[in-house]
This record gives sequence, C-alpha cells and structure tokens, in this order.
Amino acid sequence: MAKTFCKYHPRTPARFHCEACEADLCIACRKREGPPPKDICPTCLKELSSLGIANTITPFWERIPRFFAYPAKIDSLLYIGALSIASVLTAFPLPLIAFLVAVAITYLILRYGYIILHHTARGNLDPPGVLTGSPATEKNLPVRQLGIFFVMALMVVAAALVHQALAFAVFLGLLFSVPASVMSLAINGSFPEAVNPAALAQIIGRIGMPYGILYIFLLLLSGGEAAVLQVLEPVLPIWLFFMLGNFISCYFTVIMFNMMGYVVYQYHEELGFEGVREFDTTEDAPPQPAKSSDPFVNELHILLSEGKIDEAKSRLKQRVQADAGEELHAQYHKLLKLNNDKTELARHGGQYVQLLLSSRQSSKAAEIYGDCINADPDFSLNDGRQVYEMAQLVFSSGHYDTALHILNRFAQRFPGHHVIPHAYFLAAKILCENKGQDAQAAKIISGLLKQYPNHDLSTELRSYSEVIRNLQ
Repeated sequence: MAKTFCKYHPRTPARFHCEACEADLCIACRKREGPPPKDICPTCLKELSSLGIANTITPFWERIPRFFAYPAKIDSLLYIGALSIASVLTAFPLPLIAFLVAVAITYLILRYGYIILHHTARGNLDPPGVLTGSPATEKNLPVRQLGIFFVMALMVVAAALVHQALAFAVFLGLLFSVPASVMSLAINGSFPEAVNPAALAQIIGRIGMPYGILYIFLLLLSGGEAAVLQVLEPVLPIWLFFMLGNFISCYFTVIMFNMMGYVVYQYHEELGFEGVREFDTTEDAPPQPAKSSDPFVNELHILLSEGKIDEAKSRLKQRVQADAGEELHAQYHKLLKLNNDKTELARHGGQYVQLLLSSRQSSKAAEIYGDCINADPDFSLNDGRQVYEMAQLVFSSGHYDTALHILNRFAQRFPGHHVIPHAYFLAAKILCENKGQDAQAAKIISGLLKQYPNHDLSTELRSYSEVIRNLQ
C-alpha cells in the first residue's frame, strides 16, 4: 500500500489530513490543543482527521526478519532456555509429573506471550522483561485462553449435532478467528468478547485484508515449527528432543505473539486500543529535514511557507508576550525585521535585549539594539545601567556612532542616575579618540568636573582633560 507523505517534510509519512487545506501532515507538524486533546491544522486551525498509524510505520508484512530476530535477546533466550531445560522432566516415565510440567510450561510461555503482545501493541518494539507487569499477569489471560478454546470446541460439538458439514464450517470459522480472539483477549481482557463470533468478526473486518495476511503467516509459522520437530524427532535422544523441541516451540510462540501485538499496534485506532507510543517516521527511514523540539516553531515555519506572514506575526506576538523562550524571541525579531515592521520591532526590542543581557549574550544583545535604533532613532532601554553597558559593548565592537547615539541625552533620560559620569566620560573618549572631536570632548570633561568635583572619576577626568589640552 502506497504511503502518504507530509506536505512540509516530504520524506516523512503523514499522520493526519486537513480537509480544508487539502494537506497531509506528520506528527511534528500538527498543532495539539485541549483538553480534551485535539489535533489541529496549524494553518486553518480546524480539526485534523487521522490517516492511521499504519501510514507512518513499517507494515507487519515487511518486518518478517525482525519478528524472527525478536526472541533472540538475552532475557527472552534465558527464559525460553529455562523452560526448555525444565521440559526434560516430561521425558521421564512419570505421567503425573510429566503432565504437570507440560501444563506449567504451556502456562508460562502463554503468559510471556501475552505480556509480549500487550507490550508490542503499545508501540514498544523491544522485548519486555520477563517480570514486566501487564494484563496478562493481572487477569490470568493464559487460563482464560484455554477456556476460550474449550468453549470453541463445544461450539463445534454443538454444530456436529445438527450436521457434519455445519460442524466443519464452524470449525474453519473458529480456526480463522483464533488470532482475533487472542488479540481481543489481550486488548480487553474480556472472556465473553473473546468468544463472541460477532465481536471477533468485527475485529477481522476492521483490520481487513491484512488480517488474512497475518493468518497465513501464523499458519506458516505453525507449519514450520511442526516440520522442524518432525525432522528432529528421529535423530535425537528423547530427552534432547524434548528440550530442543520445546525451545523451538517457545521461540515460534514468541514470534507469533509479537506479530499479533504489532498488528494491534498498526491498527490500534481501528480497534479502539488507546495509549500507544507513536513515532513520526518509519523504521530505517532516511534522515529528515530538521524539526524544532518546540511544536510552535514548526507551526510558524508552516505558516511562513504558506505565505501567512501576518498570521505568523500575530500568533508569535501572543507567545512572546507570555514570556517565551529565546528561540521564539529570535524568530519574532527576525520576522519583524524581514517584514520591515519598525514600530513593533522597536517595541519588542527592549524585551528581547533584556532577555539576552540576562543570559549574558552581550554581543547578540548589541546587535539587536542596533537593529532597534535603525528602526526607531529614539529607541532606548528603561534601565540606565543597561543602556550604559550596551554603549560599552557597542563601543568595544567598533560601532562608535551607534555608541554615541545610545549615550545621547543620557542625563535627561535618566536624571540623577549614578552612572551619568561614566556614561559621559565614555562619550568624551569616543569623541576624542575615534571621532577627532577634541573640543567637544573637552567640553564634556569640563562639565563633568564642575558637576561632580568629588566623584571617584575626578582624578581620571582631570588627567584626561590634560591629555586633550595637549592634543589641542
């Protein structure tokens, strides 16, 4: 079956479809809102329809080698090996002990099989630990499964009382429904549903044609297991045959339960099975275009790719006003700059610069401050100390005119501020050393000495005044 791919990440299988936009989206591109949680189109904000997880994962019929490799993990092998060693007891001529051991082994491997089925159905592709809790351990599913087989046998017997042909038809129908019964029991833990022909037919119908494929694979596995055992029986000692035969039987059982669990996972929406772990790429998929860890950033990229700049600005403005992280502030500043929205750029700039200064990103803060001044010559921060520090940063990066612009009318903007002498001394240095305006620098120094004769800077101011006088 051909896959549908995401409009914005063309190599990623889509998970949702928007009827209004006629667009398919992957998990990273959908907008999540709630409660109750709903999947929303980031462009038109209408609810998305699901394409089913089957579109985003590798279908089970393409994973056959992985199913065969599934039990070959240390925990599974040790468990299967322990059961196989215990099966040697069934080879001894002690009927009661042999029977009890056989029942115990059957129960334990079925119990582990149901744990695997439930674990896989939730999207966990590695084997669970042997002691992992699940409905299989809480609801004693192996015993219920044996009870289901008993009820099915009674159905065949009842049909045989009517007519032999009817009994044969019932037998074939029940045989075909066994995987559905096992999956139903694993999903719901309900004995009545697992023997209800109507409920089983509903499961088969919801899965559709792939159920037939699953059934064929399970038949082949059962037949393959029987064929291997038939080959081994004549050539092995009885005790070794029991041990190795049990190992093969348990190994194939794990494969079958893993396969059924994966089918539940693949069709969990159709089956009404919730709480699965989802992925936004298929296994072994090629590298994808980078996606942000923040879904909102992905939402913005989609809006911009659709040319909805004003909508992107509006949503981003709401987010940054709610004290968003640095990434969103950077996105907003970039968007305002590209859109030449000078008024909003200057308004937002103060918040952004302060955020950068608080995170010690001085160079970036100076760059943003320069953008704000270009947008609004009257732009300034509200904190005099930060304005002075910004002027120092800009000066140290060689932007002398910008530094002077930042310091202009400092005393009028921040009357009585304790950094006024430092701010005007810096302005005087720039005028003298970088702009060649010695007279203007001397005038500033003279004014500082008159207004702050006893300031800590007074000695340095007098020395600098002497330097300027010598230059003149």
